[in-house]
Amino acid sequence: MSQTIENSYHSTSADMGESHIAIHQNQHTRLIDGEPLIETLSNNKSSDSSYELMKQMAHQQGVKSEAEWKQYNQTIRPVRRKNSYDEYLASLCKKVVSGIQDRLKKKETPRAARANYAQQLASIEKNNGVPIDGSLFYLSNFHDYEAHQDDYEQYRKFERETYQKFYNSDGFKALNPGCFRGEIHFDELGTMHLQTQSVWFKTDKTGRAQYSKRMVVKKSLVAYYGSTAELNRRLDLLSWIHGDPSLSRNPGDERIDSKLNRMIANGDTAERPASNRERNGRLEELWRIEQLNVLNQVALETAKKYNVDWKPATTYQTDRVHRGRDAYIEHEKQVDEVNKQYQQVNEQSQSTKEQLEHDRALVKRAQDRLTQLTANITDTYEAVTATKRPKKMTDLEAVRTIRRHVKSAKNEHDENVQENQLLEAENKRLKAETEQMKQVNLKQPWYVLRELIVDIIQALMPVLLELDHEHVTGQKWRDSVTEQVDRQMKQSPLINQSKKPQKDKSKELER
Repeated sequence: MSQTIENSYHSTSADMGESHIAIHQNQHTRLIDGEPLIETLSNNKSSDSSYELMKQMAHQQGVKSEAEWKQYNQTIRPVRRKNSYDEYLASLCKKVVSGIQDRLKKKETPRAARANYAQQLASIEKNNGVPIDGSLFYLSNFHDYEAHQDDYEQYRKFERETYQKFYNSDGFKALNPGCFRGEIHFDELGTMHLQTQSVWFKTDKTGRAQYSKRMVVKKSLVAYYGSTAELNRRLDLLSWIHGDPSLSRNPGDERIDSKLNRMIANGDTAERPASNRERNGRLEELWRIEQLNVLNQVALETAKKYNVDWKPATTYQTDRVHRGRDAYIEHEKQVDEVNKQYQQVNEQSQSTKEQLEHDRALVKRAQDRLTQLTANITDTYEAVTATKRPKKMTDLEAVRTIRRHVKSAKNEHDENVQENQLLEAENKRLKAETEQMKQVNLKQPWYVLRELIVDIIQALMPVLLELDHEHVTGQKWRDSVTEQVDRQMKQSPLINQSKKPQKDKSKELER
């Protein structure tokens, strides 16, 4: 089965009561004998206006009544006064409405989301600027009805009683403190469902009221769980599930609500706490999941009573694309037609089925290879450029960037090699010139004299140490040193190998 909740600000008086009956007057395909067109569960008449009912709930949530507002309006400065009570109510909702308008204006907002925001703003305008929060609860989808042709009447009774019990349950009331209208709609081309309307006003410490769904939902969930810590644990888990790179929501994959409930039952905690922004972003999703949990529990108990086969879905049954009633029915017909054609082909030839499975495997393999290729390109890009790959960059753009960087690196390498070769050649040339200069210096008298002096000093060192040790001084010390100098000069190869000084060079050598 496919339990579902849809929630948005599309709701107006036209969706409820006698207005709903009038719009659905030709949609009695699913009705059985004895069923009403609608069943009102809230304490109001089907002819009542949702906008007027909303005012009563708003007053219960702390908003001034029309009489109180008139008195208050006279006590404030003229520039702040409102021209009507409707204008006053709308002023309390400006923050929410502005948020929707901002999302509508963003260039990156997808076309489908843009159309959705525009429709919500149109409904809010019909409600004089007040967002009426509408929710639809489903226990079944189009295919579930087809599977219950044999016990269809019993199944409809099961659905009806489930919605009645759910609407009056403590869980629903705790999670929907601002609900002011609820109806079961039987006259549908699709499936029977529960539809509700709510508003979300809160008051601050000064008593000033403001529309804030997220704050009221958070307060309700804290009371529902018993502590802020338990709320945060579930929000952290839900944020972690959405952050899992392997998360998939295709038909057959485990639903997020099922995964969350399983982790909570196991006592799991998130690997890391979510940020306040992440938690706030998941509040309304968690609120919807808890309502489905209450609905599932009531449905399971009621299914036993009527002996019908109903179990909550734990995997996704559809592509999750939101469609209007007519588009949904048409889409389901198309899906059914495709399934019938596929079954016919399957019955005609088993080999065709095997071929289809083989083709699917090939497509999946190709998709896996493409995914791996993209990952490899990303790794290469980040290794070559030392930067993160932009999310919007295509694989082709990434490859081109890699090629440019590689080509630039190769050119730089070639230039470095060439420069190193030039430096090496220059070093060889300088080394040769140095060696040549050294050979020239060997023939110079001053060089010969310098080498001779160093050799004499080297030879005198042990003699001087010995004389010093024996305390020899005076003429005897001088004679010993002179003798060692004469001996070293006679033995030195520098004097024997050096050329005889030229006449004009003799004075330089003597010095």
